[in-house]
Amino acid sequence: MSLTSNYFLLYHGINLKDGSCDIQINTSTNDDFFTSLAIILIVFRKDFEKFTILKSFLVFFETLNIPVPRTIEELYSIQNSITNYLESNTTQKNIDILNNTFNHLKEESILNYDNHKKILSLFEKVSFPIITKQITKQNNFSFKDKKKRVTLLIEEFQRQVKDKTKDDELQEIHKYLEAQKFSIGVTGVINAGKSTLLNALLGKELLGSAVIPETLNLTLIKYASKENAKVFYWSKQEYTEIFGETSNECIQESPREQNIEVSELSTYTSAKSEKKVSQFIKYVELGVDLPFLSNGVEIVDTPGLDDPVVKREEVTKEYISRCDMMLHLMNVSQSATNKDVEFLIDALLYQNISKLLVVITRADTVGKKELDEVIHYTKESIKQELIRQNKNSKLDFILDTIEFIPISAYMALNHRIGKEQEALDAGYTLEDTGILEIEKYLNKNLFGSSSVKGELIIKSALSQIKHSIDQESQRLHFELQMSSKSQEELELELVNLKAKREEEEKHIFEKLENLEYENKRTQEYLHSLQNFLKSELLELQTTIRQRVVTDVRYSLEQTKKVPQNSRITSIVETAFKDGIIDIVRDYRYKLIKKLQLLTQSDVDKSYKESIKHGFLVMSLEPLLQTLVSFTSNARLKSINDLDIQINTRLKEYFSNIENKIYTRAESLAQVLIQEFFHSLKEPLLQIKEKLAQDEESLSKYLQTNSLSNAVEHSLDIHEKIKSLELLNEKIEVMQ
Repeated sequence: MSLTSNYFLLYHGINLKDGSCDIQINTSTNDDFFTSLAIILIVFRKDFEKFTILKSFLVFFETLNIPVPRTIEELYSIQNSITNYLESNTTQKNIDILNNTFNHLKEESILNYDNHKKILSLFEKVSFPIITKQITKQNNFSFKDKKKRVTLLIEEFQRQVKDKTKDDELQEIHKYLEAQKFSIGVTGVINAGKSTLLNALLGKELLGSAVIPETLNLTLIKYASKENAKVFYWSKQEYTEIFGETSNECIQESPREQNIEVSELSTYTSAKSEKKVSQFIKYVELGVDLPFLSNGVEIVDTPGLDDPVVKREEVTKEYISRCDMMLHLMNVSQSATNKDVEFLIDALLYQNISKLLVVITRADTVGKKELDEVIHYTKESIKQELIRQNKNSKLDFILDTIEFIPISAYMALNHRIGKEQEALDAGYTLEDTGILEIEKYLNKNLFGSSSVKGELIIKSALSQIKHSIDQESQRLHFELQMSSKSQEELELELVNLKAKREEEEKHIFEKLENLEYENKRTQEYLHSLQNFLKSELLELQTTIRQRVVTDVRYSLEQTKKVPQNSRITSIVETAFKDGIIDIVRDYRYKLIKKLQLLTQSDVDKSYKESIKHGFLVMSLEPLLQTLVSFTSNARLKSINDLDIQINTRLKEYFSNIENKIYTRAESLAQVLIQEFFHSLKEPLLQIKEKLAQDEESLSKYLQTNSLSNAVEHSLDIHEKIKSLELLNEKIEVMQ
């Protein structure tokens, strides 16, 4: 807050409007000049007329070569110019002249006790100039540092505001900060070494490993001060929808969880376990006392990508689409399998993954040259697959997004579980294993200064704090303005406030009713969009069928052979994935255009970030297997039969996935609609709340206005306002 703002708020009890005329003062550095400034500054709005009839007072305006003010507004303009000048053109000597003049005027009873104390507080040696920029903006703080600074900011605000409601608000912001999670998805084909790597990161042999699908479930690893484990079973409905009917006692009507001993974990998750219960478990939660996880990190170990149960692969993709980062493991001896390459491309192009680390496991079994060859081969395989999919333009984007780190997880695990000598005998220090490089990568991308999610979390928290500060500042401004008014003025102000509140509430009520009406209309429009989805999905079926049939006919006519299976697979995959993305994009566009008819604000930003989530997790494998079988047996003379076969199979497949797409699209749309109408309602509710708050504050002030310490109370409020301004400055440089 500037000296000018402080002066008018504390001394006159007003917020001077922006654009107040700035009078040109005939400046000087002599003592009389600053004495004149001091005398003009002490003129209070209630005493304005008394001063203007004194000829001796009018002389001071002539000294400054400015016209004598005829109205209080003209006086404010002159005082505005004086305070602006003093803020940047004052030495300590001149501050002393101002203060000496104020003291003299008080002794002569020209300046009363209350106003003397107020104006003196504005020009005290220790507080002038009013604002000193002591905060420097730094953009290289890590997320942890920023989070700590935000927490300290909340605590500082709490110390300044002794209000239960405000304290509850700040507690909620703090809970929001602590509740934020960073998810790391760990993927790979069977025998890629996921469990060994995770054991090395955890520093304990908690997860099993084998050359068959050892882990059939998603395993969620999170922080816990005391090691624990839980298993979560599918409900009967969930299990039936994904895997079909079952009468197993593990599956009950409602989803349930079971606490187990960590030592029993493999009994519930291993495919080799005698209990054979792993297939009935939705996911496993493992709590581990690991510092890295204490920062809100959750790691999910997924079933192998080449899991023979296709539905489990869909569950994996569903989760991965919501992860903040992905670690994909590849066994160095297996290089990049087709499954690896397809999954990497799919994750980056369709699952919204923004950070992807490829970990080359079992690096201790080959030399550096072979490791380099594996990485080169992986990049080349990605390139060839993109060319096959006619997406070679995406190559640079994908290769720029992926990083490669080779690791000997077994050697790293030995270092972490007390068998470091075994690793050292094999020629591997902890640094040589690659585990430290992986941990550095994770810390940098999750918590570094460039962490995208971390930045969003911090900005959201700061925005909430600033809103709370602004509310408190408005309340204090209002209370301070009231402190400068007489009893009669306050009573009149209360009458006007009540009338204004009643009038505004009528308008607000009407506007809120209109918004509710528009909300209902938008909901009706949303239902019509479901018909749009249905017709677009039907058209997509036609597109896929026509492309396959056309390609088979052309190949038979030109070469007398059916196309290769990989060719059919590529046609179907590309048409399906691109088609779904186009449909969802058009769906989003139609909804946003509908909302933009209500306002000019940008409603697209929050929706486009999540638009791809969950639409491409369904597996195409069953469809591809059938279509490839059809085309393999195709003959030119029976091409119409092929057309019918494909059409029937597509209808069957799409009937199974339509509800998933409808549900996901409506879910995302509802979030957008809710946020959109909330953003329209919030300003109206804030106006209503502020008017009610001002009326309540004024009523309370009228009851306590006779207090003898009114000046001290005003000065205390003013100090609080300045403290809140400083907090806002801190927020500004942290954003």
